[in-house]
Amino acid sequence: MITRQSDHYNYPLNILVGSPDYVLAKTEELIAQLPESFTLGQNYPNPFNPETNIPFTVALPSYVQISIYNLLGQKVVNLESRWFDMGQYNVRWNGKDAQGNQLSTGVYIYSLESPEFRKAKKLILVK
Repeated sequence: MITRQSDHYNYPLNILVGSPDYVLAKTEELIAQLPESFTLGQNYPNPFNPETNIPFTVALPSYVQISIYNLLGQKVVNLESRWFDMGQYNVRWNGKDAQGNQLSTGVYIYSLESPEFRKAKKLILVK
């Protein structure tokens, strides 16, 4: 793999050597693995205690922020706030706020925001 350093992320380059049929098949396989769109999956488990996983997909290199809000719309914690290369990711939340305090049982909103995509979903914390 050859990697080129850019402003905020790397671009992987795979070099394929072999017969034309092999190269075509491998190229199609690599292209099929590339995400076509941004997604924010449903957290699991849900309801959860003490931790939950939040899956998401980044369709192109982008700055992504994943946050948790209470039902009043107040941000309780920021889980991720950085550049991501395209791909599938998973972030864990331990049910705590930004100060490390355990939050109470209830419904919370988690969101993914990037310049190209915004989505929010509900999750349930139980004790």
